[in-house]
Amino acid sequence: MPQVPTLFGFPLFTTLKSVSSIKNQKLRISDIWALWEYMIMKQANMKATKRHFLQTLLEQAQYFYETAVHAPMKSQPLLYYYSFLNFAKIIIAIKNVGFDETKSYQHGIETQVGSNTIFTDAAVSIKQLNPACKISVAKFFCEAMGDTFPGFPAYLNIADCMKSCVAIHRTYCEIFKEAEMYYRLDNIALERNGRTLTYKAKVHRCNNAIQHQLNALGYNISKMNGEFYFQESYTMPNYNVSRDSYYNLSQILKNKGLWYYISGDDFRGYVSTKPNNRYSMETMIYCTMFFFGSITRYHPYFFDSILNKEQKWMVSEFLNTLPKQFLYLATSKATGITVMKSRTASL
Repeated sequence: MPQVPTLFGFPLFTTLKSVSSIKNQKLRISDIWALWEYMIMKQANMKATKRHFLQTLLEQAQYFYETAVHAPMKSQPLLYYYSFLNFAKIIIAIKNVGFDETKSYQHGIETQVGSNTIFTDAAVSIKQLNPACKISVAKFFCEAMGDTFPGFPAYLNIADCMKSCVAIHRTYCEIFKEAEMYYRLDNIALERNGRTLTYKAKVHRCNNAIQHQLNALGYNISKMNGEFYFQESYTMPNYNVSRDSYYNLSQILKNKGLWYYISGDDFRGYVSTKPNNRYSMETMIYCTMFFFGSITRYHPYFFDSILNKEQKWMVSEFLNTLPKQFLYLATSKATGITVMKSRTASL
């Protein structure tokens, strides 16, 4: 079948329409803060007061982030979280036209830690507030990243979130002696046959047992010539491969479950055998950073108990790897364009 190009951030970041004024569908940049300043300035029909509000949030997000990079480990989580908080406010203010500087933006998330809580039982709860007067930043940010919750408050287990962060997944599995759950997608192709648009990718390290697990979770994994392939199709209303077609097929794929991280050269996609905690990378990084920022303030002995065990390696990997992943992934998801680090700058 003839192949078609992967446009509009397909399949990870495709939106029905881009919220940015950037015409390129894939960017390599060295300064993500300058990119956001440009996008805020180029927002059409935005009131001057709202633009100033977003620019102020961006300045704060950048300051907290850059301060966190050079801070001691025990100070980093809180600084990174405040950077993420302001960054999230920008995203939800742009994506929700009625949300501006007159609204009360609140955290909308709490730490679930008691006196006898162990790390694997720790959690956060995301709250729903009345958007007419109070904006739950956590709720609206997670929804902007494509996540939905069965009800509120919504509880996310922190150990599950850390295990689900692809970039530190193997570290987690090594520390907790658990089997890996991610399987990388290789040789990705997008093909068209008449009005049928088909996504096809080889599943790396797959076998018959893994195929059975993945299919039980709703994936369509088939075996061809001794190799395993993930394949999904969408029937277009006509023969034109439009942005809507890319979006509709991307939604089918994401509903099955796609996870990802930025490698040095590109985004790498994965499928997962884990049946629960199937949230976006951005949501899990955001909630985990809030958790660590919160316990450094209100439960410092609990944080110290984590750092005094083998989990310190995992926390260190999280703080050194995931903040920049968060910025680029959330930017790509919010704008509908693929934003990557320039090859001339290290990630």
